[in-house]
Amino acid sequence: MDQINFERNIIEKLEKADINNNGRYTKKELKKALKDLGSYYPGWRANRCLMKADANKDGLISGEEIDTLIDYLLTRGFGKN
Repeated sequence: MDQINFERNIIEKLEKADINNNGRYTKKELKKALKDLGSYYPGWRANRCLMKADANKDGLISGEEIDTLIDYLLTRGFGKN
């Protein structure tokens, strides 16, 4: 698998976890996606994702923040499963 496929895998898991299909991710939705991506501590990792990617501090990952989230997850080895 290459970088593009890792990214697609992450996006697929995020879209699947987006309960209300609004393209914005809550902590609960992030936790679900991270669990599906194989995180051992999805709640803790969801908090870290929000700290790293939620630029406007509204408690959601949306818009350009999603790119930051994906980059962060890739640096942490997610998307390979």
